[in-house]
Amino acid sequence: ALGGARRLRHREQPLARQPACGELGLRLLRGFAAWAEGRGLGDVDGLTRDDLSAYLVHLDAEGLGLRSIARVRTTLRSFFKFLLKDHLIAADPAASLRAPKFPAPLPVV
Repeated sequence: ALGGARRLRHREQPLARQPACGELGLRLLRGFAAWAEGRGLGDVDGLTRDDLSAYLVHLDAEGLGLRSIARVRTTLRSFFKFLLKDHLIAADPAASLRAPKFPAPLPVV
């Protein structure tokens, strides 16, 4: 498992110093780490796009709104891009992660 989510938290530390992160981003990453640990997923190096997609589907099943799910997706993409840039992972599983589709607003008549 993610080492009791410790490995993910360890990798959060340099991210927390990035100006764009903030407390919300860290909270979202911790939620993902807890979910991944509960599913017995390996270290962040072994996560796949399918794992990340399954998490977004889980959030939808839990009733989280589409815009909130999109925010989680953006946070995951930024986190994995950061890890790849700093050579902490070999490949970015979030690079091709798709955003949820928002329903089109009804036209004003």
